[in-house]
Amino acid sequence: MPVKEEQSKSNFKQLLSYFLIEKILICAPDPKKLCSSSWRIVEDIDAPEQVNWAIVIFDNICDSLCNLKHLMHESGQHYFKGCAPILEVIIPV
Repeated sequence: MPVKEEQSKSNFKQLLSYFLIEKILICAPDPKKLCSSSWRIVEDIDAPEQVNWAIVIFDNICDSLCNLKHLMHESGQHYFKGCAPILEVIIPV
């Protein structure tokens, strides 16, 4: 995708921001399906600066741990859907 025009640069920033949010900060429950709530954040390119990411990521990690706790009683493989690198920083080894 050429990024020579201003609109192309804006589109590229939106797509990159969306990718970072979906894959790193607030991991989607199903990686094969897009999460429309994350797209609302990047529609306005300045909106991500207004979000308190520490609270959003912490809440997402807590929800993911709670869901994983409920799934531990079921058989099969389970996936942690939170931001794992940040979880590693929060929990000391």
